[in-house]
Amino acid sequence: MKNYRIEIKRTETGKVAVVPKEFAKKARIYGTEEYEKWEEILSKNPGIAMETKTIKKNKDKKTNKNKTYKNAL
Repeated sequence: MKNYRIEIKRTETGKVAVVPKEFAKKARIYGTEEYEKWEEILSKNPGIAMETKTIKKNKDKKTNKNKTYKNAL
């Protein structure tokens, strides 16, 4: 098992655990180390929800997609 960074945040609706996508996938499989880790978190924090991390994307990013000499003019 990797050393996953799990952040626990308090929200208005309760506690939320922010986990990487890979951890969330493996935690659904019974018997894996990630499953055991998630069960440990649930036992210490009853009613906690799991949320996957998201990366902020720049919507104004300029790309060079489909850039040819003809399209550049």
